[in-house]
Amino acid sequence: MTILTKGLYWFASAWMVFVALLGVLATVGTVLNADTLWQGLTKLPGFLNPFNIANFITMAEVSSPGLGAYFLADYLDRKRPSQRRRVF
Repeated sequence: MTILTKGLYWFASAWMVFVALLGVLATVGTVLNADTLWQGLTKLPGFLNPFNIANFITMAEVSSPGLGAYFLADYLDRKRPSQRRRVF
């Protein structure tokens, strides 16, 4: 594994942690910005609904650099020839 692939794996992991924290922060912000706690909790099913296309597209766009870095690192790691020496 080269320094580039290690760096890409590190970046991908850090970026996906950032995306997860961003999702948690958005959920907490939705609850805290409501007038009452009950109103905030009733907004959560609409926000976390799997059919909420805008939220899905936003999270896909935000997570794409991390996924791209991970797939690039995996591709570069598989492309490298094996370091084993053949003995015949």
